[in-house]
Amino acid sequence: MATETPEAIPALPTTHRQHNASLCPPEKRKAILEHLKSGTGILATASITNSSPNTVQAVRDQSSEWRQEQSATLKRFTRMLTHSMVNMSQEELAAIPLQQRSISLGVVIDKIQMLDGEPTQIIEHKHSLDLTSLKSSLGVTDEIVVTPLESSLDNQALTEPNNLQLPQ
Repeated sequence: MATETPEAIPALPTTHRQHNASLCPPEKRKAILEHLKSGTGILATASITNSSPNTVQAVRDQSSEWRQEQSATLKRFTRMLTHSMVNMSQEELAAIPLQQRSISLGVVIDKIQMLDGEPTQIIEHKHSLDLTSLKSSLGVTDEIVVTPLESSLDNQALTEPNNLQLPQ
């Protein structure tokens, strides 16, 4: 009995597009950002400014000033958290399992690097190759012998580079 694979259902066409906050009047955008900066939530800001929550989120997400302020706040917070973790007393440190301490500190440092625009991962590929493994990978069983060039050939190459004659 053969099993049949179901046919893929084609995606339906959609008219959904990303909300464009630039269609919102400038004075309303300014009011939305002021409420958000003061700590008002998205739904409350939407109600106060007579906007939809989607508009509030679009204004917030498309505001470079908002992103810069939030990034600076997150940087300050993560740095304070890191310093408090590093400067804990011996009793406080003893209460936290070692594995949790190292993981927590690593996550916080990773977030600081991400907020600063630095890479959070560096992947290095290191390879070592010795003559024995090279011979075995190439299938060479005989000894490879390298012979130095004759001195007369060296002299000829230096004095007459266009008329170089190789020894027979």
